[in-house]
Amino acid sequence: MEIRKIGEFSLTWGESLLWDEIKERLYFVDCSTNKLHWLENGELPLYTVALPSMPTGIGLSDDDRLVIALDEGLFLFNPNRESLELLSNYPPQIGKRANDLVIDSRGNIVTGSLKEQGKGSYWWFSSKAGWKELDSGISNTNGPVTFSTQKGNTLVIADTPAKKLYAYDYNPIEGIASARRVYADTAEIAGSPDGACLTEDGEVLSCILGPGLIAHYTDEGLFDTYEAGSEQPSDITFGGRNLERLFVTSIKVEFGHGKPMSNLAGSLVEIKNTGLIGVKENKFRTGT
Repeated sequence: MEIRKIGEFSLTWGESLLWDEIKERLYFVDCSTNKLHWLENGELPLYTVALPSMPTGIGLSDDDRLVIALDEGLFLFNPNRESLELLSNYPPQIGKRANDLVIDSRGNIVTGSLKEQGKGSYWWFSSKAGWKELDSGISNTNGPVTFSTQKGNTLVIADTPAKKLYAYDYNPIEGIASARRVYADTAEIAGSPDGACLTEDGEVLSCILGPGLIAHYTDEGLFDTYEAGSEQPSDITFGGRNLERLFVTSIKVEFGHGKPMSNLAGSLVEIKNTGLIGVKENKFRTGT
């Protein structure tokens, strides 16, 4: 494998990688500067739009806008027109605000609490049914992914301080997550889980803060680890016309694992020659 740095720009707190296969556009954010960035075809030049508060999760929608988790709630954002529309305020039980998010196979949002120290929760949001709590007793939501197998639908979602990825039996129609079990314990590789994505085989790639790894998990457990290029990889996604390009953002400030020393800390990188293929992003159903 080869790690390639894209551009000379630097992100303080890179997050929320998202590939739009229609536009062939790679989105990502800098949480520290409240900015949304994108690259056409995953290459320079860098486009940037300022947002009114910290973006922590983004997803595609069926009306050509982005869903963005900001301080005040979930918003729909048109990056070309720079127009922002409130989709929903957060439920009071979520705490201060939501963090990472994903769109499930039925066009609903899965997200959860940011920095709630054991008092947080995971949530489901539908444009028609509103908010439903999926589970509680978590601290910091990261890396939600959903996928289907012959056994049914599964939600895998991390609680970063707990150093755990949890798996649930998942009903995307009703917004129900049940039968929680530990999918992965990242303490075994001396790190904490952050963002994640899926391979075409329904396997999970999770960014591991601390050792600077991408952990490759299957239903059987840890399959392999790959160097991420810096100590604090924060999010990961597949892109490119055939979803064969693997992109990773990172954090360059201290985040509980010491100060990053890598020259690639804060860079957007592509990990080449993985032999892995991703899956297309689902789109939020706006109900319009």
